[in-house]
Amino acid sequence: MTISLRRLLILLSAIGLLPLALLGLWSLHAAGQYRPASWALVWPKRAQVDWARRHSKDKND
Repeated sequence: MTISLRRLLILLSAIGLLPLALLGLWSLHAAGQYRPASWALVWPKRAQVDWARRHSKDKND
């Protein structure tokens, strides 16, 4: 069985790029998991303020 040079080069390129692609996927996954500790304090307070504003407008109308 003979493999043409073109096919061999394509195969070697694909094998060589596979670790790079996996590293990219892993870094995207890690970035999606990252959440600063300060966010745990900011988001609930903001949600409470938004909720209070919505309900105070309902009472004033």
